[in-house]
Amino acid sequence: MKQVTELKRGYITLIRDERINVWHISIYIAFLYLWVRKKGINPLYITRKKVMKLAHISSIATYHKCIKQLQEFGYIRYVPSYNRFLGTQVFLVAVPD
Repeated sequence: MKQVTELKRGYITLIRDERINVWHISIYIAFLYLWVRKKGINPLYITRKKVMKLAHISSIATYHKCIKQLQEFGYIRYVPSYNRFLGTQVFLVAVPD
């Protein structure tokens, strides 16, 4: 339950952050959806194709820009993998108020 509270607080911080746009929120919601399906365990193992489909993003450039910014802003930790069988790791980070 503590994780859910921390991530909820992180989401509220995310939507109040003026640097964040609709594409950042869409990707973050896709991560939250995958995180809940995985029973709240970090890291998430993702593929770009799956997240883009969930987030309704069609531009690879937009996807990579938003991922980079979410990491820079401290909302996620992104560990890319170039092995298509392993998938990229994404850690949802609990953000302080």
